[in-house]
Amino acid sequence: PSGWAFTRSYGMSRGRFDFLRFFESAERKYASLFDQLWPSPRLDAERLHDMVEFAYNISEPGEALRWAARLVDEHPEDPRALIDLAGALHELELRSPPALADSVRAWMPALDRAYLAAPVPNVGYDDALRLVGSYGDSATKTRWLARAQANGEIGNIWMMSRATPIGERTAAERELRLRAERGCTLAPGRLPLGAAIAEWTRRCELYRGMAYGYLSFATLSVGAPRIALAEADSAIVAMRRAGFCGPSRGYVDHALASLTLGDTATAARDFITASAGYAAGSSTMGDTARAHLGPRFDEAEFRHGADSVRVARVACERAARERARARERELGH
Repeated sequence: PSGWAFTRSYGMSRGRFDFLRFFESAERKYASLFDQLWPSPRLDAERLHDMVEFAYNISEPGEALRWAARLVDEHPEDPRALIDLAGALHELELRSPPALADSVRAWMPALDRAYLAAPVPNVGYDDALRLVGSYGDSATKTRWLARAQANGEIGNIWMMSRATPIGERTAAERELRLRAERGCTLAPGRLPLGAAIAEWTRRCELYRGMAYGYLSFATLSVGAPRIALAEADSAIVAMRRAGFCGPSRGYVDHALASLTLGDTATAARDFITASAGYAAGSSTMGDTARAHLGPRFDEAEFRHGADSVRVARVACERAARERARARERELGH
């Protein structure tokens, strides 16, 4: 059922949504697949998840809950089980049926089972936590709140970098290095969870760039400027691969490592390039460059260079928007 679950183009006729065709095709196909799949004694997780998505695609949240519950029953270890069930319960909330609290509370053991069986961090944790906070008893709330760190700071590159003391080989820093050095290539036969491949790759490279930027700063702080320079290079490359038009953090780290190695000219260029990530008219990066370069800071050169890189950033962002619109047209949006 995956083709019907994830397509966004059926029901389109000459650029306009054709409701008649939609109901004649999509709902009939759903009924056919339901009759074929539901009686099967055990289904793989892929098809169960696809049926959840298909149910949403035809605006049948009750059916989505039916399939999400079966996914938890048969494959609680699948990382999509928790987010599918939590999402279906949220749809139940939106309909506000009688005895809503009792209805959602009855699903707490299933949420717990899906969480315990699947890998951590889990993308469904925040959605499940909100449901538990609204409908769970005190013991259930306490149990879920205790899972916050494993799914929040440790699962989030930005929070990990802020929480890790510079220069300390903490678990979070080791995890940052592991994520930075892991490539953004999917294993054969694997698809990303909850995103198109291109979007998953872009986000993966963005997070790698953030991780490398933190690691460069940490490495420089313990007296290894050449390694820090290489890590800053990696941060810049990853952010560019992510389609980020103004990766200022990587260039700042590159500038600081270059200064430590006595390369003032490169540092000055890096500060100029980093200014592209700031709003027009901002003097923040100029102040940073002046503080680090001291008498070697050239105000006129910085302003001229900052204007040029800002123009390049705007052109880069315009081209990215055009590519995004072209992709939407191809998908029939």
